[in-house]
Amino acid sequence: MTVSFNPVNKFEVGRYPDSVTVGDFNGDGENDLATSNLADGNISVLLGDGNGGFSAAQNFEVGNVPGYATVGDFNGDGKDDLVAYNQRDGNVSVLLGDGSGGFSAAQNFEVENGLSSLMAGDFNGDGKDDLAGLSSGSNISVLLGDGSGGFSAAQNFDVGDEPRSLAIGDFNGDGKDDLATINVDSDDSPELI
Repeated sequence: MTVSFNPVNKFEVGRYPDSVTVGDFNGDGENDLATSNLADGNISVLLGDGNGGFSAAQNFEVGNVPGYATVGDFNGDGKDDLVAYNQRDGNVSVLLGDGSGGFSAAQNFEVENGLSSLMAGDFNGDGKDDLAGLSSGSNISVLLGDGSGGFSAAQNFDVGDEPRSLAIGDFNGDGKDDLATINVDSDDSPELI
């Protein structure tokens, strides 16, 4: 069995794109793309046509040096929203999607500086998307979503020296998302919380 791909298509986004994520931002059932752009302080959204093509990028302002673009439904309206970590500002910007490809102005929430990842999941089992990210040093930062686009103050959980990768799953069968991480300076990884 072999694998093949179509020729490479390139689509213009902002300067120094750092991450890419997939969602359905206009509710047409087709995959759309979003990139966080380090040099421009924005997120570019490209609406997919379902045939491998995308619209010209629409840019939405966030903060300084955004990375780790992530999709979730942070206000419970069934529409995909976006979040990015602003590396120079030490906060996350949440953009609430309108379901037509547009987004609200960014709302910012403080986190510990030095996140090296950002993921969405339901960590307290309330049916609302929350955020988790690896912090520099030895922590995972969790921001609980309130279901209306807001988040609690970051809660930090010690997971040992230099966590490098984060995974989400329901590892104990309780219906809540759990977090697993590996630590570069430890032989007893992965660690679960």
